[in-house]
Amino acid sequence: MLFKEASAIDTAPDYCWVVKSDLHQIILPRLPAGDRQNTPIKIGLLGTRERKKSCNYQWAKTKTQKMAALLGSVGSISLIDTRRDGVGGQGSWSPKQFGTIIPELIKTHYDNPGNYEYLHLPGVAPTIELRQQHFPWQKFRNSYTNSLTPNNLDVLTAFVESASTMQDCLPILMCSEEWEPDFHKFKQDKQNDCYCHRFTLAEQIGLRLRKEYQKVIVYSLDLVDFMTQWKSSKQPVFANYQPDCWRQF
Repeated sequence: MLFKEASAIDTAPDYCWVVKSDLHQIILPRLPAGDRQNTPIKIGLLGTRERKKSCNYQWAKTKTQKMAALLGSVGSISLIDTRRDGVGGQGSWSPKQFGTIIPELIKTHYDNPGNYEYLHLPGVAPTIELRQQHFPWQKFRNSYTNSLTPNNLDVLTAFVESASTMQDCLPILMCSEEWEPDFHKFKQDKQNDCYCHRFTLAEQIGLRLRKEYQKVIVYSLDLVDFMTQWKSSKQPVFANYQPDCWRQF
């Protein structure tokens, strides 16, 4: 379903977002206005590529198994695919993995798995034309920011806000490029290769939500760090993953 717009209703008792496609609409609950300043928003970021090969441990031998272990470890999630294509090879994965294989693996290996939602929002991805330009990452970022429409940002804001505050789960913005903690130490060519729009997108959504909420905390989930933490714990199932805090608004 291709969502085109979202509008917030802030009149009691119907606090909600109304999200619409050309043919349908869905209602997403939101907190009453008076409760928002006392409530934090949490957002996760996830790249499907690895900056280096992650270790194997327990039942997680393939990248898909490792990703299932990571996503299962953080409890209830709303996994929001922000790629334009939403498909790819084993390095980037497709809806087959995120919509079928991974949730089944989570159910198999976790006794009390959280809720799992997979959603594709290509409207917040870089346009096809922009992806073909091969700009330096700073120009790409600026062009991408200018291309984001208020309607598409409203749609993403609605899903992130409702998931984080009303559904007790972590909304995760997913794309392909790996997490590079030392990004700003790299030379330009390396930065161009690993820059990802999900960080710019998280900043846009974080600044929007911070106007109404206590704070917005953005975490970067990383497959290499997760597998290292899990193996060090020596636990058969790992449910204590501590991702890095990327930004706070």
